[in-house]
Amino acid sequence: MSPTHIQVVPGYPVKAITDRYVFERNPRIIDGGILTGEALGPQTLGVNTECRGITALREPRAREFLGFMRPGSDRASYAACFLSALMKKASERLTTAVRGERRPCISCGFCEDVCPVELMPHLVHKYLHRDLIEEADRAGVDACVSCGLCSYVCPSKIDLHAQFLEARRLIEEDRKEMADIKAQNESVLEAAS
Repeated sequence: MSPTHIQVVPGYPVKAITDRYVFERNPRIIDGGILTGEALGPQTLGVNTECRGITALREPRAREFLGFMRPGSDRASYAACFLSALMKKASERLTTAVRGERRPCISCGFCEDVCPVELMPHLVHKYLHRDLIEEADRAGVDACVSCGLCSYVCPSKIDLHAQFLEARRLIEEDRKEMADIKAQNESVLEAAS
């Protein structure tokens, strides 16, 4: 059963409402919404004057058989009430990923909002993800001040700071290589003339 939401008139008898609109045995009746309302006890006769609606929920009676085994022994859990608590402590790095997988950028713009040099870190990340180093350089990755705020606010927990440091290193190597090639070409031209 889904929750039943009933708009009511203040002072109306609770028993009359449940007899007419609720078809579950022993439902939980809540004055107001599910999250902020208060449960009405069996002694409550009528709806109070501030109530504009009640919610009826099925009262769970049975528990899931062997419910503590649900997450499995291969998944670590913070709570010691699951089967994984019997296993040795996990040596995993604490992460917000569900199973440690990488999450994609959702282009929320939080990183752009907190960037002190007004970069567009999500755009630079997308360039770097596709190995488009030149585009990342044109987007201004070298202007990054390495504050790490973009990584801190990222809801996908992408380590943008580390990506930008690596990109800056690659760009610097590329520039040095281009300067070396240019110097070699100039020395060849001088020797030929």
